[in-house]
Amino acid sequence: MPGFFPNNNHRLPVFKSMLVIGPHHASAPIHLALSYAAEHPNSSPLILSSSRTSFKEDLVALNDGWISSTSRQGNMMEALSRVNLLYPPTPLHLSMLLSTVRCLGPKDVEASPSVLNPKTMLASSPGLIILHEPSLYFADHDEFSSHTLSTYMSLVTRTFAALDSLAEKRSPFQPSFALFDSGLPDLKLPLVGIKVLPSERYIPRPPNARKLEPVLPYIEKYFEWVCCFESPSEEEETVPSSQGEEEVGEDQPRSVRQFKLYRVSEELDEPHHITWEQATRPSLDQNRPTTHFRVYR
Repeated sequence: MPGFFPNNNHRLPVFKSMLVIGPHHASAPIHLALSYAAEHPNSSPLILSSSRTSFKEDLVALNDGWISSTSRQGNMMEALSRVNLLYPPTPLHLSMLLSTVRCLGPKDVEASPSVLNPKTMLASSPGLIILHEPSLYFADHDEFSSHTLSTYMSLVTRTFAALDSLAEKRSPFQPSFALFDSGLPDLKLPLVGIKVLPSERYIPRPPNARKLEPVLPYIEKYFEWVCCFESPSEEEETVPSSQGEEEVGEDQPRSVRQFKLYRVSEELDEPHHITWEQATRPSLDQNRPTTHFRVYR
């Protein structure tokens, strides 16, 4: 199964659904989609991100060296061409997209191009759908907002439904859904909504007029696997380059990080802890240093 890092440095277990929380590296969804596309030549993985601006800025800030170089070569370039990225700006847009997206069928070949929407018509089954940072939809939530806990839950259930409808019936591989949301552990939403007239918006209300509930405990139950990226320590460790798999240069900054992986249905089992290293090194063809990864086995 594909993973979060280049060159299959760490392979995830086969999963139908996985929840990824915590401060994951910005390129993790890209590596997952690319490695899945490389292993499944007939698939077209679909990434649905809540913010084009945030996604792009985070990738530029990370400057993943593998994506900048190796992903443009050979089979990876072909796999990259099959990865679809869409940016529905609101929960409503995302819900509409998930309810209308479908795969190109025999009857669609003869249809007029004006009828086929390129954003909702996929050339082949995605196989993998990645929902990226939906908590950003609720970043400006206030007491007058109509968003509730069920709003977030409906995005998850609609994604599951879309994945099942897009799955190839004869494919031996089960479709997969990965939800990346670094803000989910801190997200709280009300259980029920309230209707507020425009004239009532400025009437003072009690501090706890709407009780907010943590969203994570409700969402976690939908998923088979949970991957929790832990925050890096404040002090970065400097590791001699001879210990790495790549030559990154002596005394280059390397932060040692960790994530844990566990099954939701097996809470009593010990989670798998994976330690990985994020290093930067000067780039010969770029003005900014590039980021490289190494996973300890």
